[in-house]
Amino acid sequence: MKTTKFFFMAALALMTAACSKDDDLIQQPAPADEITITTTIGSKDDAATRATVDNGNGGLYSRWAVGEEIAILFKINGVDSKRIAKVKEVTSYGAAVIEFTIPASGVEENAPADLVYPASAANDANTGLKTNAEILSAQDGTLNDALDVRINWGTIQVATPGFTLTSANFQKQFGIVKFTLNDVAGNTITASQLVIEDKSGITYTITPASPTSEMYVYMDSSGNVKWFTAMVGDKPYIAVSDGNPDGFYCKSTVRMATIGNVIAGNCRFYSNVAAATEAGTTARAMIAYLGTAPAGGTGDATCSHGLAIALESLTNNGSKRMTWNKSGSNNGNKTAIELCYDLNGSEANFNLLTYGFRWRLPSVDDWKYMIAGCGGGPYTADLSNGMYYDDGSDPSDLRSRVYDAGGDVLGNNWFWTSESAGQDAYEAYAYFYDFNVLQFKVTHQSNNNIYIRPCLAF
Repeated sequence: MKTTKFFFMAALALMTAACSKDDDLIQQPAPADEITITTTIGSKDDAATRATVDNGNGGLYSRWAVGEEIAILFKINGVDSKRIAKVKEVTSYGAAVIEFTIPASGVEENAPADLVYPASAANDANTGLKTNAEILSAQDGTLNDALDVRINWGTIQVATPGFTLTSANFQKQFGIVKFTLNDVAGNTITASQLVIEDKSGITYTITPASPTSEMYVYMDSSGNVKWFTAMVGDKPYIAVSDGNPDGFYCKSTVRMATIGNVIAGNCRFYSNVAAATEAGTTARAMIAYLGTAPAGGTGDATCSHGLAIALESLTNNGSKRMTWNKSGSNNGNKTAIELCYDLNGSEANFNLLTYGFRWRLPSVDDWKYMIAGCGGGPYTADLSNGMYYDDGSDPSDLRSRVYDAGGDVLGNNWFWTSESAGQDAYEAYAYFYDFNVLQFKVTHQSNNNIYIRPCLAF
């Protein structure tokens, strides 16, 4: 019901006065064409606090509060409609007395109704909840009653005004996870943003008021988490997972990796090769770029989360130098592209494939992204004239990163790209990257003095 206001205009134009009465203070009767329904609903949780709180002992509890609103969804003359019920009283044991009105006509006896808490979570069609993406997409990392979505059902009695609940207690719709962020070495990191993607396709973006290492996240408990990405200062971090909220509240520590860390065959990130070995696994690649590489670049350069460079080059009969178009009988005379692709069928890489990682021979753009990701950029690229960097940064940083991670050095060697450079009457050509002069160059595809260093797209 609206606040009633009375306005009195004085005779002089510059003098006005007003007074108001608030129906929260003075209860207004329902209009004659409306029926008031009052009913009692069960407690939220066994606690005596106003909002959702962490009790510090591994549990979260919340209690109804006077003034909270619940959407009542039902049909009026066959049309999906909504009325708002307000909590008028909270009993000593946590139950709530709610009140709402319905039209005196147009509502069937024992009409079914959905109850949605909070009322803001009801969709505009008055048929149920908004989508999970609409409710959960943007969060600030704190406990928030607006995201503590609960539903119930019941029937409306018209002849003798009343409401019968299907269940005394509302059903929670989302789990809450308290995430603590660490780096791969176990040190606390504070993030200005955390993005979580689950396998059902929902993306949760958590932007705290200030950088923090702990965030509460409301999540669809049925959607297994797959990716975490975070910004720590201006530095990107990433983690991969295959878990989902355990019950309606749980705590989880996420160890996140950044550029220069390695990924092992078990699909876990480590500080370097030595740390992976100590953990009983084998490091496969070093993260060289974190971010999205959009489609439309040169070659097969797309990625959703980043690129990692293999920690060693491929070999043929003990040699790491191979042609582009035929890499030796020991390798089935396959091309460099085919050899890298074949890594995806290796049992040692099974876990990586399960999480969506894919090996390939780096395209020109792959090399650009990896070099820039390690500190060598931004750049202006012209394949006919090599690669030049605008800010004076050292495009050789990728080499030092691989060395520091414990990988096979890149040195001043030449490395194939996946891209053909055309053909004349005598020879087919392909692009390679020359770490000696830090430029892309072209040579014939049968040149056997060039290395093959795969990359891992994810």
